[in-house]
Amino acid sequence: MAPRCPVCGKGKPARIMYGYPMHSIELERDLSERRISLGGCCVTEDDDKWECNACGYTWGSKSARAYLEQARAAYATRQARTS
Repeated sequence: MAPRCPVCGKGKPARIMYGYPMHSIELERDLSERRISLGGCCVTEDDDKWECNACGYTWGSKSARAYLEQARAAYATRQARTS
């Protein structure tokens, strides 16, 4: 089960796929339905794993956890300004 976005709280994020995926009908369908997002060809140990389809935030890497509280605070500030 995919997690909810830690910033905006929306569900159904896209799983980020890295490397050179082989083109297939299934891949095309997953891309068009935003279940998968392409993350590029460079793969590291600290790549994000998820991309929110609602706000675009990416998360899931080791270093991203350190910035999670900062992102939540920024989102709360933005929400307060628009409310």
